[in-house]
Amino acid sequence: MTLNDPFGRNARRQERRYAQFRRQLLAQGCRTDEALDAFGRRVDSMAAGIVAALASACLLTWWLLPAAVAVVMILAAVALVWLASSYLQTRSLLNRLRLEPRQESPTAGAGTSRQTPPPEDSV
Repeated sequence: MTLNDPFGRNARRQERRYAQFRRQLLAQGCRTDEALDAFGRRVDSMAAGIVAALASACLLTWWLLPAAVAVVMILAAVALVWLASSYLQTRSLLNRLRLEPRQESPTAGAGTSRQTPPPEDSV
C-alpha cells in the first residue's frame, strides 16, 4: 500500500492501459524492434505535425483576429498540455514494451531482431 495509491486503483488502470496498448500493437503486427522504432518515429512525426498546426493556427488568428488571441492562446495551451501528456504516456508504454523479455522466432536466423511474445490471453 502506498500513500499515492492506497487501494491500487491507479496501478490497475495503468496495467489495463498497457495491456490494451500491447494488444493493439501486436494486432497491427508490431512484433520486432524495427516495427516498434517505426511506430515511435510515427508518433514523433504526428506530435510534431500537431504542434506545427497549432502554432500556425495561433499565428493565423493573431494576424486575422487580434481580439481573439487570448482565447486561442488559452485553448492552444490546453491542447499542448493534452498533447504532451498523451505523448509522454505513449512513449513510456512503448519503452515498457521494448524492455519486455523477448523470445526468438523459431524461423528467425541469427541476425534477425528480437520479437515480442504473443499476448497471454491468446493462449
